[in-house]
Amino acid sequence: MYKAVIFDLDGTLLDTLPDLKNSINEALKINGYNVSYTYEETMWLIGSGTKMLCRRAINKFNPTEEEVEKLFIDFTRIYKERQLEETRLYKNVKNVLFSSHSYPLTKADSVQHLRHKWHLHPFGLSGVPQNDMD
Repeated sequence: MYKAVIFDLDGTLLDTLPDLKNSINEALKINGYNVSYTYEETMWLIGSGTKMLCRRAINKFNPTEEEVEKLFIDFTRIYKERQLEETRLYKNVKNVLFSSHSYPLTKADSVQHLRHKWHLHPFGLSGVPQNDMD
């Protein structure tokens, strides 16, 4: 029998891709890269953290480590400001979480560089009991 439910938010319960896409495209523009990515293209940049997202976004330009770091810093600043503009719950997440309310729920998120605790109330989930694993 299960005693608890542990879940990740970013990309699992929440579709964060639109805000990631908008943030990387803005950071690319600020840094002078003549490229932007669609929603579908951004999906292929995701994985292994946001620094890797930045690296993959400019990989075809053979960037230096300094260029990757600059893009990462700008991306992080922009995403921190915009991370809830278009982020939405995936379909039926609310129903699943509320049907699991008899279990303790814990969110474990890998967006460590932001050191930002996601709160569920913007997504209509303020009634879901939760513990943070930081």
